[in-house]
Order: sequence, then structure tokens, then C-alpha cells
Amino acid sequence: MEARYNCCKAIHRSFMSSKLVSDPALSGIAGKLQEAVQRGPYLVRKHTEATPVVMTAERF
Repeated sequence: MEARYNCCKAIHRSFMSSKLVSDPALSGIAGKLQEAVQRGPYLVRKHTEATPVVMTAERF
């Protein structure tokens, strides 16, 4: 997973330093790369699911 993250990070870094950043056709790719770099090497979920606070035995 870390190799994939390092690859995405390197592609993102080179993409941001190039002239292609302002190309509207590549804006979707730039957004996905930015999201992958922000989420980190273990791809943290965007939305975490709610977990119940009350245990089953405590409800009754």
C-alpha cells in the first residue's frame, strides 16, 4: 500500500509542477490524485459508519 501511495504522491508532485495543471481536461485526474494523497497510504475511508453507543444487554 505504501508503494502505491508513494507512486501517487510522486505523480501528484510532478503533475502540480508541470504546465498541465491549468488544463480543464485533466482537472478530474488532478482531483483524484489530490484525494489519494490526502487520504494517505492506507486509504482512510471518506465517511465512517455510525457505531451504536448502547450495548445490546443495556437496552432492556
